[in-house]
This record gives sequence, C-alpha cells and structure tokens, in this order.
Amino acid sequence: MDLVTAALVLTWVVLVLIALGLAGMMRQLRDVQAAVHGHPSGRSGPRPAPPTVRPQMGAQFALVLLVDDSCSACAEVAPAFAASVGHLPAHIEPLMLGYDNSTRYAGMDVRFVADSTAYHHLDPGWRPALVLISAAGAVLLAEPVGSADALRTVAEHVAGSRFAQVPSA
Repeated sequence: MDLVTAALVLTWVVLVLIALGLAGMMRQLRDVQAAVHGHPSGRSGPRPAPPTVRPQMGAQFALVLLVDDSCSACAEVAPAFAASVGHLPAHIEPLMLGYDNSTRYAGMDVRFVADSTAYHHLDPGWRPALVLISAAGAVLLAEPVGSADALRTVAEHVAGSRFAQVPSA
C-alpha cells in the first residue's frame, strides 16, 4: 500500500470515529435536555410554569417581564412595562420576575416576584424577555424586548391577539 492510499484510509477511519463520537454526544445531550425539561414522572414534554408566576386574582394570562440587575436594557424596559400595564385587558395580569430580591424593580407599580426557580424555568436565554403564561401554566409566548420600542411592539401584538379577547364565562 502506498503512502497516499494509507493516508486516505486513515482519514476515513478518523472521520467515521468522529461521526460516531458526535452521534454519542448528541444522544447524551438529548437525554440531558429530556431530564431538564421533562416531567418528574418521566414523561417528556414541557413542565408547566411555577405557581408564583401564574396569573392570580381571576386573570386568564400572566404577562411576565424577566429582568436582571446587571442588564442595562432591563433598566430601560422595566419602567416602560410598568407604564403600559394600564392598557392591558383585565384578564391579562402583568408582573416582573427577577431571580433575586432586587430593589431596583420591586418599587414599580407592577407585581414583582423574586423566584430563582421560576426565573431559570422561564429564561429563554436573553434579557429582558416578555413571556405570556396561561392559567394552566403553559408558556404561550417568549419574545426578546431589548428596548422600550420592542416592548411596545410585542405588547401591542399580545393586546391585538386572541389572548386579549375577553374569555367567555
């Protein structure tokens, strides 16, 4: 066997080993994702949102703004969110969610919840984020709102959607 053929065979063997290793890693990643996002009973599927962020006082939906003290965009968006809550229908309850007891956001005219478990459960990977949750705990919408204008756009989308319609009794 000449040198070029041996190098080609060795290259193919290495590529097959890499593909097998990648397939194994992907399977492990899927197993970890199923364990994180699955139900404690072992069933797959998303878990419902924790009770601390579900709508209260007869509301059908909770519109949750995820905020963080180290997020400069959150400092801009949170006051705009607090100012716009009066435009929401009565069956959509607004609230802000932080992972710690932040005094920065707790003093606004919106219910503030400090719950690290709920925060990590709802965290889509960017901040600030606007999340819509049903009374049953289903996450119906998760959108980035990096500015007050983006917040208004997403809030107008929610207000103009089927969620804003008054539920029939």
